[in-house]
Amino acid sequence: MSVRPIKDGSIQDIKEYFRGNYALTFLVGAGCSVDSPSILPTHREMMKSIINFVSPLDESEKILSITKTMQFEQLIELFRDSIDNALRVIDYYGECETPNIQHFFLANMIKKGNYVMTTNFDLLIERALMKLGVKESDIIPVITQKDYEMYRDPGKLIKIGKKPVYKIHGSVKNIITNKSTKDSLITTIRSIGRNKKGQNVFQIEPFKRELFDNVSKNRILIIMGCSGDFNFDIIPTLKTLKDLRSILWFNHIDSDNNTERILEIQSNDGGSGQKISKVDRILSEIKKINHKVDIYRIDTNTTRFIKEVWQEKPPLNTKEFSITPFSWLTRVFSGLSEENKIFLANRIYYDMNDFRNALRLSKKLLKIATEKDDKTWMANALSSIGMIYYGQGNQQKAMEYYEKSLKIAKKLDYRSELRYILSSIGLIYRDQGKYKKAMEIFLKAIKIDEEIGDIDSKGLDLSNISICYMGLREFNKAIESSEEAIKIFEKTGNLLPKGRALNNLTWCYGELEEYDKALSYSKQGLEISKKLGDKSGV
Repeated sequence: MSVRPIKDGSIQDIKEYFRGNYALTFLVGAGCSVDSPSILPTHREMMKSIINFVSPLDESEKILSITKTMQFEQLIELFRDSIDNALRVIDYYGECETPNIQHFFLANMIKKGNYVMTTNFDLLIERALMKLGVKESDIIPVITQKDYEMYRDPGKLIKIGKKPVYKIHGSVKNIITNKSTKDSLITTIRSIGRNKKGQNVFQIEPFKRELFDNVSKNRILIIMGCSGDFNFDIIPTLKTLKDLRSILWFNHIDSDNNTERILEIQSNDGGSGQKISKVDRILSEIKKINHKVDIYRIDTNTTRFIKEVWQEKPPLNTKEFSITPFSWLTRVFSGLSEENKIFLANRIYYDMNDFRNALRLSKKLLKIATEKDDKTWMANALSSIGMIYYGQGNQQKAMEYYEKSLKIAKKLDYRSELRYILSSIGLIYRDQGKYKKAMEIFLKAIKIDEEIGDIDSKGLDLSNISICYMGLREFNKAIESSEEAIKIFEKTGNLLPKGRALNNLTWCYGELEEYDKALSYSKQGLEISKKLGDKSGV
């Protein structure tokens, strides 16, 4: 991959894109909400506030040091799963009601017939549209699956005077109808957040796919407010958009000397081992797949650039948003217990593969829970210790702690913990080659998956059942389980287990000597595995 400055004179062409003669699609990240008067934190700043708030004494610095590669959604899912089942933490973004110039600019772009998609949880683009005089009845926030199915073609909406705003990761509520849409938000956060260390193993849900096709055909994609830690569910999707004319990634820098530096991403794969930025790596990966799409990185102060291309003065609020994340968290989660904090810190350590500190805190949690005779926390601590031992390859110790946790969880009828322990025990039996026993356990887990609506976990349990059937050489039954799992992963957008399930089908059809089918599934699985860098899948 190489990057080179484009010829002088093209700078003016870049600015001309925004003056009404081109069909534009904007993809907007959290960076657009940072400037005054909005002053919302970046995802990294929000993560730091959450970690400082929830960390037990003497743990915050350690946790901050190991979470530099953790994705925002990953931490939010751990927070939701450990402390905040209703995902109240995202309500913070709705507190801000003061759009900045970037929101007004995007609202104006929508008024001119361009398309805007955002991964942000705030409601500031919608508020900017209202402040620019757009009637509420003409603003359409697109949030839920039903919304995407109804409003997947923005061109048709704009022709009848509507102004859609596509909320790719969902939203706490629809600001126009004032209806809660948090369920869709929780589903997205859960799916993305379960992936560890920022792997690009999740893509947008299939019901959003047609929108991406509609907003990309013969259009220029403008990406703003996104860093190299850009939401990794979007990246696999961007790689598949083949009808774009070009991509402009605005790489924000605070001091740009009042000018932008424009660099073109080249298609040659400079395998020289050169160190490149995360942004360039993302753009390079897109370029490798979409050779015909012109891709540019624009290094600039985004707000300064916007003021040059859009010289109107929007009705900015003179009063800045002043609620800090830490003060808000302290108020909303004032009753957070020591056990909550220890458990979440332990989960973070585990997700970042710091098993030593995870085990230390799990044992500390077990000691506190035992002293208080708190059965729920005892079950959580015991299963957590089992999980760590399993991660370290100590199956005997893992089984010992899982079985202790299972006894307590059964007495409490602790459904979510029960399904997790059962799946974990099933994995141990599977690894030991005790396939029939493993399947018996996985089927019990699936029953609970269905009862509590955990569709992704059902898919994983089905995949494990498929592997058990493969071990028993019952390949037709293995195929049936894998196909059912793949349907689930296609619905949830979870690419990594989908790729592995496809590879399982390859193996099964190979064993059945149905080589054409084996080759077909092999190509599909290999394509996903290469895209994700999943060496075990390759």
